[in-house]
Amino acid sequence: MGLCIGVIGVMLHHGVVARPVSPTTKPVTPSATIRAVLIDDFKDGNITRAPQWRSFGGIKAVVEANNQPNEPGFLGRYSLHLSGKANGFLVGGLGVYLSMDGSIYTGIQLIIYSPSPQSGRLTVELYDDDNRNCIIEPNPYYHGHTLVDDRFVTEIAVNWRGWRTVTIPFAQFYDQNPGIGDDKWNPFQLNGSCGLVQLQLVLNAAKKGGGADIRIDSIRLLQGDLKPGNDVVGPQTEILEVPYSENLDATKD
Repeated sequence: MGLCIGVIGVMLHHGVVARPVSPTTKPVTPSATIRAVLIDDFKDGNITRAPQWRSFGGIKAVVEANNQPNEPGFLGRYSLHLSGKANGFLVGGLGVYLSMDGSIYTGIQLIIYSPSPQSGRLTVELYDDDNRNCIIEPNPYYHGHTLVDDRFVTEIAVNWRGWRTVTIPFAQFYDQNPGIGDDKWNPFQLNGSCGLVQLQLVLNAAKKGGGADIRIDSIRLLQGDLKPGNDVVGPQTEILEVPYSENLDATKD
């Protein structure tokens, strides 16, 4: 987990935090109970812009075409293929700068493909902005920790075959760095805070020194009364607002 700070440092070095961007929305038809904002569905075929993801560790991150034979036709055009061999258990990961008001959302949803019951474990990390400066500073005294901001995490055991929709309420995330920050999930954009500053995905192998291999079709933040789930994927029924990735161009340093 300590390597996750590496991508934070890279993002600060490249000045991604210089221009915080808030998502905009457009009217939608209220025909479902779940609302969502899209973080990324990789439809542009890359991870270098809108939004810009930055990888760390030994992970291999490649955008590949979906809708191959025997795959559901309602998947997006592309998915993000994450793979690699572990150093210990850690393969590596990637992060994206968000700077958005996360208080209006109640959970996260990922559509994940697993080729085998031993595909690995995926840690989802969320960072809020406790010191109101729109960046996440690495802690110079405790490697792998932030200096003043909270990191809330949850882990997904990717132990099935095929595509599944994984829905995780924020209530199932826990504070991984108690004593740093205010130890509260408060991703509000108030009083100078940039709210939910960053999302990171960390891939681990199921066995020490083993490999990990998954694909992610899309990542969304959800509103509404959520129940945790790990279901065989079906057509998307939630209302989608303007994709957040269309409002964020982190390549402009």
